[in-house]
Amino acid sequence: MKEILKLDYKRVWRTYTGGKLIDTMHQKKDASDSHYPEEWIMSITEAINPEPTKGEGLSYIPDLNMTLKTYIENNPEETLGKAFYQKYGLTTAVLVKFIDSLERLTLQVHPNKKDARIYFNSEFGKTECWYFLKGRTIENEKPHVYLGFKKGITRAYFKELFDKQDINGMLNALNKIEVNEKDCILIEGGMPHAIGSGCFLVEIQEPTDYTIRVEKYTPSGLKIDEKLIHQGIGYDKMFDLFNYKYMSLSEIKEKYFIKPRRITQKEKEIIGYDTIDYFKLKELNISKNYLSEENIFYGMVIIEGKGIIKSGDSQYTYEQGEQFFIPYQTQTIEIIPEIPSRIFKCFGPK
Repeated sequence: MKEILKLDYKRVWRTYTGGKLIDTMHQKKDASDSHYPEEWIMSITEAINPEPTKGEGLSYIPDLNMTLKTYIENNPEETLGKAFYQKYGLTTAVLVKFIDSLERLTLQVHPNKKDARIYFNSEFGKTECWYFLKGRTIENEKPHVYLGFKKGITRAYFKELFDKQDINGMLNALNKIEVNEKDCILIEGGMPHAIGSGCFLVEIQEPTDYTIRVEKYTPSGLKIDEKLIHQGIGYDKMFDLFNYKYMSLSEIKEKYFIKPRRITQKEKEIIGYDTIDYFKLKELNISKNYLSEENIFYGMVIIEGKGIIKSGDSQYTYEQGEQFFIPYQTQTIEIIPEIPSRIFKCFGPK
């Protein structure tokens, strides 16, 4: 058993375009936008796309020539911990992504756990949390999101807008909110939303790719495959997944804009189990040797910095953009930064 698993970084095809800032993070000289605007982290989830590619989205362990999913299946208790494995089975029950949007994503919704069981026979919905990094201004517009229905929006009215493909009408049915670096927003299953252009963020979520879309073409003109619109449940039932309950903009910000909690001088909790049981995200800022001690498996993503990470017989150099998986059995790792480092630690459910 390896104490530290170094993962490759998997880019995933999406209907929207972006990804230049992910290239830049990896210090690519030819950074550019494309239909690969997401990088999936510690992933055991396969992407749902119109032309499925076997294994697309799954994290890979180059040293062992296998996916993280296969490694966990071969070593469940050592990797996940006996209690977690008995509760959730052969899954980390979490997925993490980098998302960089050149264009606005289509208006969409994800199922909550209840609806995921009913419509997709899944124990996991797709509640998610966004933590914003440095974005970019696109066509004089700053990074922004669309979130929650405005007052008076009903199922019948919103479906009518969909049937007419009244894009402006659907956009106007949601609150448009400008976002800034270090904003953290919780998106519960059922909440209508869209990430706007110019956003660069880390997303932590339940481990599925179920997305209901209400636009038949992306803003840049790509026709969206029918199955990617309703995910196989049909054009009528898909409207059952939206939460039409009205919340004022101030109520949305109060409930869903999450304030980080300082744990130590070097570590803060961006979102934790006191907010939601589904996942936890920590941020570590260090300039000197640091011992990371946890009693659960987790993923590590290097946002900034360079150095060495080691535990037992495992030792790796790290630099920005790289990702690692720390199994349950590895209670302690040592991080030795050569230059100041900003690191995210990503955890599954409670």
